[in-house]
Amino acid sequence: MRNFITGILLLASIYWVWQWQGAERFAASQADRSLESIDPGAFLKTASLGFDSAPKARPFVATEQEEVKTEIVSYPGMSPVEAAQSYLEAHRLEWNIQTHHEYKPVTVSSPLGTSVRFQFSQDGIPLTGMYVSIDMGAGNEIKQVENLYRPMEMADLKAELLSPEEVTSKLSERFQTAPDADANMLLFAGTHNLQPEPVYSISTTEISNDGQTRRPAKILVRAKDGQVLDVTYERAERVE
Repeated sequence: MRNFITGILLLASIYWVWQWQGAERFAASQADRSLESIDPGAFLKTASLGFDSAPKARPFVATEQEEVKTEIVSYPGMSPVEAAQSYLEAHRLEWNIQTHHEYKPVTVSSPLGTSVRFQFSQDGIPLTGMYVSIDMGAGNEIKQVENLYRPMEMADLKAELLSPEEVTSKLSERFQTAPDADANMLLFAGTHNLQPEPVYSISTTEISNDGQTRRPAKILVRAKDGQVLDVTYERAERVE
């Protein structure tokens, strides 16, 4: 009887071990199938969250709400000059355009659109190097703006100034002027100036020290003392 009970227990143990091994094999096969269905890239991204605390760069994907749209300013129904002037006046405070500075438009048209340049002046005398250029498309939409205006104090036009003839007589032998050369007054707005200076723009011929080369030049001469402030050269000519 004892042997019979021992045999029953042994058979039960063998059956239980067989069942346990079968369950293990089934679980392993299910796990293999689950791993095959996982995207390796997605798995690595998910797994890294628990181990890497460094922030990841997130690419920006513009949604309908996040998309930044460039505002296109256009002035339909106006002439190019009127459109450019409207844009300029809309930015007068932002650009700090002084009340003692007037502006005059000059236009250049092409099939692609129109460029309007506003030259600034004081009391009708142009300021050198100070302008705002506005490029517009065929539909008067603003495409590009070049702003070289600088707010400056009023030029002192009541100071005692030399006449064009007096300025010409003060030029050194380096510059020669024709008897009928024009001397137009401008306001020189230098880079570091806080107040523009009255100058004369004169067409001259610069002569080299050895007298062998003549070069046409446009000079700016300060009206109060005859000092040459700026020289713009043209093509040189050699004297044979």
